[in-house]
Amino acid sequence: MLAVLLIALSPQPDAAVLRRIFEDALARRERDYGMEDARTAQAARDLGMFLSRERETPTAQIALAEALRIDEKVFGPAAGQTLSDAAELAAVLPAREATPLWQRAAEAGDPAVAVRALMALGRASNDATYYRRAVVRQEAATGPASEPVAVCLNALAQVVDPREGIPLL
Repeated sequence: MLAVLLIALSPQPDAAVLRRIFEDALARRERDYGMEDARTAQAARDLGMFLSRERETPTAQIALAEALRIDEKVFGPAAGQTLSDAAELAAVLPAREATPLWQRAAEAGDPAVAVRALMALGRASNDATYYRRAVVRQEAATGPASEPVAVCLNALAQVVDPREGIPLL
């Protein structure tokens, strides 16, 4: 209990200091490995995700777009890391710009990436088809009685006819 209290009371790093650390790491990777290396993509991804959490959306978009561009060259357009980065970038873009990236990510082999993308597409379009696909992918990943499946079913229930939605809830 005392350890938790000490951590809570200890000064937390300033966001500006953390940002500078991430920016320096990216600059170092660009210098050491070039603009088309997976390590540079990881540094751009780290910076972009930090900026996203800090609600610095425009600069997060730039960093995440750079990570995606590098991944497409290094791993290919359909690789798992590439599709994961497509989802991260889509999450910080306006809906119109995000839709093609969410559609790409929905085809990911990683169920977590695919379900996230399908749920985002369902929210953006209010289309039950995406939610149904999310339910199928989530059930395959975690089993039909899991909490993540219940979340997908709840979202689906909100966009279908009430006679179909009530049993889903």
